Amino acid sequence: MCGSDRRVSRMALAGLVVAVNGACAAAGEARPGAPAAALRQRAIAVLRKAMNEGRRFEKVHAAEALLWAGQPEGVRACFLEQDRTEGSDAIYRIGILRVLNRTSADDPAARKKSLDEILAVFADEQAKARGHAAETLAKLGYAGRTPAVLDLAEHGKADLRVSARWILANSGRAEDEAHLAELLKSKSAQDRFYAAYAFRHFRALRPATLQALRDLAAREPPDGEARCYVLGTLYTHLPPADRESAKKELLSYAASGNTDQRYQSCMALANRPSEDMAAVAERLLDSKPVDERVGGAYLLLKIGRPRDDTDPNH
Repeated sequence: MCGSDRRVSRMALAGLVVAVNGACAAAGEARPGAPAAALRQRAIAVLRKAMNEGRRFEKVHAAEALLWAGQPEGVRACFLEQDRTEGSDAIYRIGILRVLNRTSADDPAARKKSLDEILAVFADEQAKARGHAAETLAKLGYAGRTPAVLDLAEHGKADLRVSARWILANSGRAEDEAHLAELLKSKSAQDRFYAAYAFRHFRALRPATLQALRDLAAREPPDGEARCYVLGTLYTHLPPADRESAKKELLSYAASGNTDQRYQSCMALANRPSEDMAAVAERLLDSKPVDERVGGAYLLLKIGRPRDDTDPNH
């Protein structure tokens, strides 16, 4: 081959590489180390089937997984239809509104409308779905310092107290984070696991909070109700060198825990995914419980995907 032919060949090859990389990026494909394309497509299909055919909050979990995995096609349309046909159920409607809020980033008016509807339920002390509304507000990053939130943060019962403190901690203020962290020392297992679960969603934690979580992990027995949640939050927030022990236990939960443990461990592992999680995640695609399939599929789709500090934790 003459010199000019070699130059043309190199240019053609470079162009091919650029084209392939561009196509992968456009399709939301992962970098090397991600599961094979066929397995990724199977995971997407599992999530879409769960969204379309699962039970109510299984649909919500599948829809959010699709959004977070960069596969939003059809999600909003599905939940607009759910609102039309199933929106009379007060509790499920909070889940519907949560998804509609997440899918309206480009429509501020629609986003405000869904948030206002959730706030209205939260403001109603007699509302059946008040607890669900409070948790949804917290998950959506709402940080309103209203009299109702402040009162519930001190005097609310169980989940409402935790959700109210979570809402306040969304402010990013150290004192609000510490107020929520107090519940990590509660005698109530529900307080402990719910507070630990809340902290998993934060982008970063202060050293004192992280130490409180470490202390809780040391106290919580292997069969403790809060342990899976505590480990998931520690795995999400610990420095890379300190994550291995939590990762090992979470993989064990994903492989042989109950349905909630399998789902929650997969969601936590997906915050810091690695190739060695793929085998466990793939096996979950064949599980009978829908949430186990959702967790496994989401974890598979996160493995190998680029991550930066703006990515939320779930």
